[in-house]
Amino acid sequence: MARIIVTRMPHQAATLCQLINETGHEAVLFPVLKIEPLNQAEITKKIRALTAADFVVFTSQNTVHRVLESGSNRQFKAISIGPATSQALESYGLKPVIEAADFISSGLFEVIAQQLKDTDRIWLPQSARATNELAEKLATVCEVEHTSVYTVVEAKREPFQFKADDTVVFTSPSAVIAFINLLTAEEHQLLSKLTLLSIGPVTTAVIVEKGLNVAYEAHPYHIEGFRSYFKNQKKV
Repeated sequence: MARIIVTRMPHQAATLCQLINETGHEAVLFPVLKIEPLNQAEITKKIRALTAADFVVFTSQNTVHRVLESGSNRQFKAISIGPATSQALESYGLKPVIEAADFISSGLFEVIAQQLKDTDRIWLPQSARATNELAEKLATVCEVEHTSVYTVVEAKREPFQFKADDTVVFTSPSAVIAFINLLTAEEHQLLSKLTLLSIGPVTTAVIVEKGLNVAYEAHPYHIEGFRSYFKNQKKV
């Protein structure tokens, strides 16, 4: 049994913690980020103005909750980056008309480019930390409005004792950076001994950029993609 550190925010951690426990390991929460809402008036106005002809592209569960808790209008077509985001949409009674096959923004763009026309309209609500890459690509397909609906900041550090044989799961680039920033000088000496897991190539790139090694990258690029790794570690 391994002790696996989950760096997700508490409201997002249940599925990963359940998977860890199901595969015979111990899930331990160490949240490194928290959400700060942005542009509430703009979001409320935009939600009210959406019509059945509009597409809204959701690239995270956080965006789903942030947008759909801001208004009751559901008269639009939702597009999802992957199953976790789709599940969040369905909890509000929305079934996405498009879901990306590989759970990353490049795959999302490809499927949108294949199915939408230049006369369509897209609203892209995202984290303020997201790059403009997806918005710029979508603008080559049709009209796009891009809104920052929240940002993520470092969470307050709670008392925690790391061990050299801990495994740490990262599900976003922001989580990697926040985790490193929250460590003490002594804990920084442990970093190279920790087993680091990544949800996908963008997160992996940040870990490697920090001079660290990735023991495993989820395949496919979402929570369920860690299952085989956890199962194999249980056998070791």
